[in-house]
Amino acid sequence: MRPYPDPCSDPKTILLTDNGYIKLCDFAFAKLLSSHSSYTYSIVGVPDIMPPEILLGRPYSFSVDWWQLGIAMFEMLTSRTPFYSPSMFQTHKNVLQNHRYEFPSHISSLARCTCMMLLQPNIKKRLGCSLTGMDAKEVKQNIWFKNHVDWTAIIERSHPAPYRMKNIETNSNKTMSMLNTIESKWLDEYDQAVRSLMNVNFLDENDSIS
Repeated sequence: MRPYPDPCSDPKTILLTDNGYIKLCDFAFAKLLSSHSSYTYSIVGVPDIMPPEILLGRPYSFSVDWWQLGIAMFEMLTSRTPFYSPSMFQTHKNVLQNHRYEFPSHISSLARCTCMMLLQPNIKKRLGCSLTGMDAKEVKQNIWFKNHVDWTAIIERSHPAPYRMKNIETNSNKTMSMLNTIESKWLDEYDQAVRSLMNVNFLDENDSIS
């Protein structure tokens, strides 16, 4: 099952458990693809994380997940998304025209390179989308992830979490009420964004795609 937009592309859908590990949520939009050769055409997603192939209405597969991983990685490193503009129309033009985005000076060249490989408009050149198959193996073998992540320890949860929340009453009525209120607010915002997305003509006739 492949969700779209990819839950890990939006920090709002990445939760932190009491043991310090993340948990993905909000699979409200999901598409079951039978294989890597399967495609879908649905135009669904949060405006500033949608890849070019979705905006152009082209058939797409798992390529969108790696683009959105690049968006999530960029936002976690810089606290902003790379193509964002207050205007939704301009946001999509930024994506389609591969508008130049800048990294803060403290971001390493290796991290920048990995982000740029994930945010490659050309699907055939995008990290994770090689001709040998679109899967996580290619991404995990990327030198930035390979040098920084012990995948076995992460899967087994034996790697010490860098941060753990304290004094969280996971089963209290107060906590559940707070979470339900937050979830409702996010769903309303998401629904509004999607409705706006479906009613906007993103490209002028003479716009070029670089």
